[in-house]
Amino acid sequence: MKLAIFALTGFALITASSVAAQTGQSHTGNPNSYSPPAYVGVYEINPGPARAISRAIDAINKKDYGAAKMILAGIRDSEFGDLQSLARFKFLAGLARAGTNDLTAARAYFSEAQATDRNFLDANVALAMISLKLDDRPAADALLNSLVARQQSCRSRCAQSAEFDRVVPIVQTVIARQWTPI
Repeated sequence: MKLAIFALTGFALITASSVAAQTGQSHTGNPNSYSPPAYVGVYEINPGPARAISRAIDAINKKDYGAAKMILAGIRDSEFGDLQSLARFKFLAGLARAGTNDLTAARAYFSEAQATDRNFLDANVALAMISLKLDDRPAADALLNSLVARQQSCRSRCAQSAEFDRVVPIVQTVIARQWTPI
């Protein structure tokens, strides 16, 4: 039996701006006023970690990253029935680690989220931010080049075309402005 969880995750939670994300991609002169659209994901997970994931999301929303980190640490990868849910779990773990300023661990979790579900593009944005925060511009550039190549090969031929069109400009902005709100 699976339980659907509606989770507000993503970059509205890790930016300096409020949790209420803008719906567009506005670029004012101040890079800290830029708030990429929030990722509102609906995904299914096994009932075992569902309560813990829900508590961790609540903690992240309250910016209690230490509590989220402890909650997520008690969940094993094997508790997830599908790769999509596992990738989103890794993403949440990365958010919790970034919030506690454990950037190396955050980068590892975002990398795992990206590797687990290549189509979970928000993990790429977080990974670019963390790479810049860790002074690894070449990694952020390589990530952008990979996304652009995938975007060009997809170009309206695949279901994820609009998602690439949303994510690529965000990563470009992050890199161009050296914007690291994480």
